[in-house]
Amino acid sequence: MKRFFWLLFFLVFALNPVKIQSEPVAVKVIFDKQYYPAALKVIEEAKESINFAIFQIRYYPEYPQSPSNLLIDGLVLAAKRGINVEVCLEQSKGYLQENTLDNLKVAYKLINGGVKVYLDNPKKTLHAKFLVVDRRLVLLGSANWSYRSLNDNWETNLLVDSPKIAEELFVYFETIKKDSKLFKP
Repeated sequence: MKRFFWLLFFLVFALNPVKIQSEPVAVKVIFDKQYYPAALKVIEEAKESINFAIFQIRYYPEYPQSPSNLLIDGLVLAAKRGINVEVCLEQSKGYLQENTLDNLKVAYKLINGGVKVYLDNPKKTLHAKFLVVDRRLVLLGSANWSYRSLNDNWETNLLVDSPKIAEELFVYFETIKKDSKLFKP
């Protein structure tokens, strides 16, 4: 029986090759309130492009200094600096329609600031939350851009410095974008 176990163990691992990353990858874990400064920094330091997919994004006119407002403003400022900024937002019907209406309020602000906004296919939920900056940096995880998410919730995210991983997420962003519609109010 012991031999059978070791043979099975060997076969499972020998026949399932593990993909090993060939480039050095810098990864930083970002928890809770650490997300806002990390996201703002990568947005402000972008040199060429920002590709951003998010489920929930909120702008609070009554609280101009709230973290989500400042991140949204950061995207607009990046676009005004000549950075190619593209955003894919969740669009749903039914029980998620209220989320869509709130996302649309932000979409108008982004478009007026020079950001290209895409609304995903309403038959599919865009629940991913990630930024790809300059096809090198990736910030991804659980955080939405809302007051609760950026101030109160337990959130886990990763900041990854890897052109290879960034390229994979950029391709994924393009896949989402192809199944979305450019928002033109």
